[in-house]
Amino acid sequence: MKKLIAHRGNIEGPSNNDNHPQHIAGAIALGYDVEVDIWFIDNKFFFGHDCPQYEISIDFINQYIDNILYHCKNLSCFIELLDRRAHCFWHDKDDYALTNENYIIVYPTKDIPTSFQSIYMLLPEYIMCYDGKNIEDVMHRNLHGFQTNFPHSHICSDYVKILSEINLEGIKE
Repeated sequence: MKKLIAHRGNIEGPSNNDNHPQHIAGAIALGYDVEVDIWFIDNKFFFGHDCPQYEISIDFINQYIDNILYHCKNLSCFIELLDRRAHCFWHDKDDYALTNENYIIVYPTKDIPTSFQSIYMLLPEYIMCYDGKNIEDVMHRNLHGFQTNFPHSHICSDYVKILSEINLEGIKE
């Protein structure tokens, strides 16, 4: 597995600190890349999912430019981040999106066409049936095929700490 990306900075499950700058910096300090929701309004950047919540500086963007996949929440943000050469994408309600670095974003419950080679699989935990099993077992069992069929792709999850502890490559079918 090439990269594990902490969804909104989460590493051990969903959190009330989604998209908070300190939460993002903490996940990066632990060695993870991060996917974050970002807005550009009135010449300012903000993190936040449904609305702008946390104003962030250009310095923050520049400091972590190699560690963050920016999910632009408005078109003006996408344009601004393209100018800064940040890895980003923007979409409305699409099943798939393309980043400016030619990765395909695949949303939960959507099929992954085998022609896609460089992808980000978003939130695999939302498409897996737990049936009372612990998430480690479910992730271990269900992500082996993804790792085998898409070895140059990445997973964006709220559970990257668990995924980092699973040896997907050593599993035999």
